[in-house]
Amino acid sequence: MLQLSEVSRVLGGRRVLDRSSLFLGQQEIGVISGASGAGKTTLLRLIAGLEPPESGEISWRTEPLSGPNTWVSPWQRPFAMVFQDLGLWPHLTVSDHLAFVLRSRRELTRADRRRMERRWLSELQIAELSHRYPAELSGGQQQRVAIARSLVRDPQLVLLDEAFAHLDKTTADVVWTVIEDWRRESGGTVLAVTHDTAWIERHATQWFALEEGHTRVRLLPNELRCTSRSSMASAGALCLPVRS
Repeated sequence: MLQLSEVSRVLGGRRVLDRSSLFLGQQEIGVISGASGAGKTTLLRLIAGLEPPESGEISWRTEPLSGPNTWVSPWQRPFAMVFQDLGLWPHLTVSDHLAFVLRSRRELTRADRRRMERRWLSELQIAELSHRYPAELSGGQQQRVAIARSLVRDPQLVLLDEAFAHLDKTTADVVWTVIEDWRRESGGTVLAVTHDTAWIERHATQWFALEEGHTRVRLLPNELRCTSRSSMASAGALCLPVRS
C-alpha cells in the first residue's frame, strides 16, 4: 500500500502541497484530479522520488521511502512513472529505451530480457517501430513507448501523468487494457492524473482531489463507496461527495 502522511512541498516560494495525506491500497486504481497548478505532477514526482518533500513521510508497504532521515532513490523504489512530457531519450531507438531499463534487472538472463522487450512492444502494438527514434514517431506512438518502458521494469506501482492525453479513444482503450492486464497479473497498483470523468467512473477505485495543497477523497461518479474511509480518516483526509 502507498501512504503519504502530511507531505509538504514548496516550489518558487509557493507551498504547492500543504500537509497532504493519501492512502492507496494494493492493486487499487487511484486517480488524482485538480486545477492546473494544483500540484498533481509534483505529487507524483514526490512519490517517484524525483523530488524531496520539505516535510512529511511517504511509505510503500509500511517501508519509509521519504521522510525525516530517510531517502530511497528513484531506482531503488519499485515504481515506474509515465511523464506528461514522456521524457523519451532522442538518441535511443524504441528498442533501446526498453533495453536500457531491462539492464537494471540483473535477475534476468539476456534471453529473458529480449523476451520481455518483445512482449511489451507487441502488446502495445509498436513492435514494427522498434528501430525508430522518437523524432520519427507520432505523439501516440511515443506515448506507447513511454508506457512500455515503464511496464518492462516490472514495477509494483505505476504512476501515470495524463498518460492517455496523446491517444485517440480506440488506442487509449487498447493501452489501458494492457495496463489493466498487467495489474491483474502482477498484483500491481496504479495512480493516475486525469480529468476524464468517464474514465474515472469506468476504472477508478479511489478518487483524490487536490485543492489548495490538500488531498481529499471524493466519492466516485457511480457512487462507489470510499473503501479506505477509515484509513484516510486516520491519515487526516476527508471524504467528500461529488458535486452534481
